[in-house]
Parts: sequence; structure tokens; C-alpha cells
Amino acid sequence: MDKLITITEQKGVQLVDARELHRKLQTGRDFSNWIKGRIQEYGFIENEDYFIENQRSPKLASQVSTHGGFRHRIDYYLTVNMAKELAMVERNEWGRKIRRYFIEMEKIAQQSIIKMPPSLNVYGKEALPYIEWLLLHQYSVTSGQYFRRIKKHPQHFYRTAEGKWYINKEFAEALLQLKNGYQQLTKVQGLPQVVQLSLKLYEA
Repeated sequence: MDKLITITEQKGVQLVDARELHRKLQTGRDFSNWIKGRIQEYGFIENEDYFIENQRSPKLASQVSTHGGFRHRIDYYLTVNMAKELAMVERNEWGRKIRRYFIEMEKIAQQSIIKMPPSLNVYGKEALPYIEWLLLHQYSVTSGQYFRRIKKHPQHFYRTAEGKWYINKEFAEALLQLKNGYQQLTKVQGLPQVVQLSLKLYEA
């Protein structure tokens, strides 16, 4: 995918230059009012959602001379999540393109970081490591939904003797399709159940 906007990394945090984002979004507003207005309107938090850097820049010809020909400029560096939200609320074609670009970049980053352990053959059906599969596809592993899926569809999950959960590959693919509104989960054939799973001890 061609680079639509620059994403840099500083101290382990991926950041976007707000000025570049502002130019690409073509908002029709001057940068200073736009960024301050968005921060106030949506409650973004400094040093959490964005970071500020003060710089001295040569003054433009139209500006009043200050500090011996230099003026102070405030640069804003946004987390990818904040930049994605700003693109979304802009409600124009460039905003939609940039938001989709950020989502694709996140998917690529996740796939390069997460190493999937080998799948299991559960009596002729392939099962994938559950936690790693969730992370790879940007599902939460800390919400109650993690165990609710197992409790609601026990025939599609397998727990090893070491306590590691695996998910039926066909069911996992159906979950992804359902996430995009494509398919019914009830059409997927379950894993063979040697022993019926009891989840009372494992519910969130």
C-alpha cells in the first residue's frame, strides 16, 4: 500500500504530525484553530492522546517581527488513535481515506508483531490458539466476551491439558465474517467433543 501519511515512532509510541494530517484532510480551516478546537471538542488529553513540541521558526514576511526575527511555533504529535478519530469526524473523502489507511497499517503492524503458535489437529479439524488469534484480529482479550464466546459456543473451543484454549478455525473465520456482517455462525460444524467443557471456574 502506498504511503498516504507518515507514521513515526518515538519511545515506543506511534505518532502522526498534526500539521501533515491537517494538510491532507483539506479542512479549509487554519491549523491552530482547527487543532485547538478539535482537542477541546473531543476532550483529547495532552501527553496521552497528543504531545506538544515548541520550536522557534523563521517568521513569515506577513508576520509581526518578534524575538529578533523568529517566532515560536507549537507542533502537535498525535497518537494514531487520535489521528484516526480526527480523520473520521472530518466527514470528507480525504478523512475516510486516511482513516482506512490507519486501519490497514494497524493490521499490518499486528501481523508482523504477533507470532501465531502452531495450530492443533483436533480429531480431523484444525484449531487455532485462541488468544493469539484474538490479538491478531484486534479483538479484546480482557473483556468478558473472551469467555462468553467459549460458554456460548463450547463445541467450537478446545482446552489442552496445559490450560491453553484453541478455537475451531472454521468458526474463527465465521466470526471474522460476522464482524463484517457476512455469515451466520450457526452454519459452522463444531469440533468433536471428547469431554463436555465446564467453564464455571473460568468465567470472567
